[in-house]
Amino acid sequence: MPTHITRRVLLRTGALAVGAVAGSALLAACGGAASVTGQVASSSAAVPVTSSSASAPSVAAATSSAATTAASTSTAASVASASTSSAATAVASSAAVSSSASATAVLANGAVSLDFWSEVAGPIDQGLLDPWAKKFTQQHPDITVNMRYIAGSNNSEKYTSAMVAGTPPDGILTSGFPIAVQWAANGQIQPMDQWAGQLGIKQQDYFSWVWNMQNFHGKLWCLLQEYDTNVFVWNKALFRAAGLNADAPPTQLAALDDASAKLDKKQADGSIGQAGFIPWLSANISLWIAARGGDIYDAKNGKWTFDTPQARDALAWYQQYLKRLGDINAVNALTKTFTGKVTGLGSGKLGQQIVGDWVPLYNYNVDSPSLEYGVGVIPTAPGIAPGTNTVIGSDTFVLPVGVKHPQESMQFMLYMDSPDPVLAWCVGEANVPPTPAMANDPRFLKGVPYGNILVEMAKPELLHPFPVAPTYSDATGFLNTAVSNVLKGTIAVEAALAQAQQLADQKQQQFSAQKPGW
Repeated sequence: MPTHITRRVLLRTGALAVGAVAGSALLAACGGAASVTGQVASSSAAVPVTSSSASAPSVAAATSSAATTAASTSTAASVASASTSSAATAVASSAAVSSSASATAVLANGAVSLDFWSEVAGPIDQGLLDPWAKKFTQQHPDITVNMRYIAGSNNSEKYTSAMVAGTPPDGILTSGFPIAVQWAANGQIQPMDQWAGQLGIKQQDYFSWVWNMQNFHGKLWCLLQEYDTNVFVWNKALFRAAGLNADAPPTQLAALDDASAKLDKKQADGSIGQAGFIPWLSANISLWIAARGGDIYDAKNGKWTFDTPQARDALAWYQQYLKRLGDINAVNALTKTFTGKVTGLGSGKLGQQIVGDWVPLYNYNVDSPSLEYGVGVIPTAPGIAPGTNTVIGSDTFVLPVGVKHPQESMQFMLYMDSPDPVLAWCVGEANVPPTPAMANDPRFLKGVPYGNILVEMAKPELLHPFPVAPTYSDATGFLNTAVSNVLKGTIAVEAALAQAQQLADQKQQQFSAQKPGW
């Protein structure tokens, strides 16, 4: 199953080739109506969106800017063990990462110097962040900012180690939202409430699901720079070849199944020459549970809900596709060819797919420039609104415990979370802005060719929020294992989900016992 780290790896693929595109988007976002210079081959909107231009939130901010704002995982370690495991490696890890970045420095002239760490560290990422950091320091000559990009799959561990060792950076932008919840539960980041009023952070400015990801357990713990979600894509040329309407993608699961059967091509040796659709390819089971009216987490009661009729139906649906395509080995033989610059849709061997919102703009336009594709909403079961979707990740600003100048750190992070920097980022990386005003801004709607599709799905009745739970990584790991075992044929659907539910319940109970009140 894809993770938010996978998103970054995919995004970095062909980074040099898309540098000019990102730069153009950034400049356009700075100056007004943005446009992406890379070609989007027939990425027609499946659901039209009529949205009036909205101004940026009118929020008073001390930074002279308005206050605004994935199967995504961070570390697999449980919250209960995060502090102890981090402490064990704190000295070694933090020495490597923070030798020049320990505490906030006060320069001889009285200016404050901030060390800011980010794990979104690719060339495009840096090109979208650095200009705004420089602009902030120009507007605030008494504050300097040292941007440090901490790449690598274990960067969250490095951050945790630095915090445990008492040498945290002054601020962090992490691409793994679940780790922010773990840090909050472990007392490693601090609430932002005392600065919220002063800096103009208001609940009404945000999408409701974004606010709930920022404000949990009774406090404001983080600020979201963006959020990620899923889109449905299809190869228009393959649609026409199969006698399907290339401009009318399926919006219900039954229609998706019919189109998939028409697109399938089996070889004489039993291998798959062309697959119409593979439900589990780059899509988490939680999406298909939501598409049937269910959810994997009951936020009101703080309980994981894996063993449900919707989950059983979704996994049985997986089995139906597996049976039609052959077996998991035949499917894997096909999908292993979708590597590097060879995308599933671009290979000409896959008719339809669920992908992260960033994929069409970057991977298809860069790696498959001749691909004629469409972008639409998620197909759903009868009685469930088409476009029902899930949040799959977010880039998140957090404030570690122990920073010496939290006011200046908050000023900087809030500036980076204001409309111009955020819209430059969201246009450059095809992510969804965190506020309705930004999402409906012409810069976003024009800068991302399918921005209207993303906005169409940005509704509380459609979008299932990311589970705000410290046990997220462990619990969803149990669910993903259940899915994998069902696909391998080693366990029945009912038994797999019952086992995942039991393990998730046990982990939640352990956590509750170790962290009372959380």
